[in-house]
Amino acid sequence: MKHTALILVLAAAMAGCGGGKSTLGNPVPPVDPSGNWQLQLASSGIGLGVTAVMNQVGANVTASNIRFVGQPGGYTCNPIKPSLTAVVSNGTQMDGQLSDASFGTISFTGQLSADGITFRGTYSGVTPNNCTDLPPSGSIQGTEIPSVTGTWAGTLQQVDSQGNPVGPAMPFSAQLAQNDTNGTVSGSYSVTNSTCLTSGTFNVDQSKPWSYVSGYAFTFSLIDNNGLVDSVQVTASGGGVLGMDKSFSGSVSQDDSSSCDGSSNTAYTLKMSH
Repeated sequence: MKHTALILVLAAAMAGCGGGKSTLGNPVPPVDPSGNWQLQLASSGIGLGVTAVMNQVGANVTASNIRFVGQPGGYTCNPIKPSLTAVVSNGTQMDGQLSDASFGTISFTGQLSADGITFRGTYSGVTPNNCTDLPPSGSIQGTEIPSVTGTWAGTLQQVDSQGNPVGPAMPFSAQLAQNDTNGTVSGSYSVTNSTCLTSGTFNVDQSKPWSYVSGYAFTFSLIDNNGLVDSVQVTASGGGVLGMDKSFSGSVSQDDSSSCDGSSNTAYTLKMSH
């Protein structure tokens, strides 16, 4: 009770001395947008889709696995080494730049949601007749795609060359971890009732240009412990996508499968969620 009275006396003294604004308050901490993002720049019916895995350290944001997707306009860029950097201030304010040698630098500014999973704002600085075909300024909005970190469960279904099921669907499970710092994914998987794929290592190998997680796209490698199979490549670009409901639907192409089931390049569909 004495402590409470002392605090009230000090507060009153500060107010009486003209201390209308306390210096004891802490600055608002920046919202953390780290994660896998799908961004869309748009103006006058023309859009530029950008996907990336963002990582925040302090108030500074950098990105990896940057891809450009879904251009409905006259997009003719051939990105060389794109970069995305930003700074978060006043809690939810995010200001940044998207750059590449093919189109220069595009600035953006806007607000993150309080939970850091959506972004709304404007972009500017696009050079006229740029290879992106974007007007000089417009809107930008983005959504974080749920992380792939977690325990996944689903089915792996072998299919023929026409996409028709061959045999029963096999239970598939995986334990995955997404690293926002460098955009990699690592983990393990197992398959039940399969003579070829049994269990092994699940990863995103950035040394391979087709292997990445970015936006809705998720491509990865499976290295089996069977000993009869060298590797299995899953490519989301062939139809596999991540869903906002924490799902994945894609295709699997098994390499060097003749050693375990008498056929080559065995194909599967994979559906799973977490």
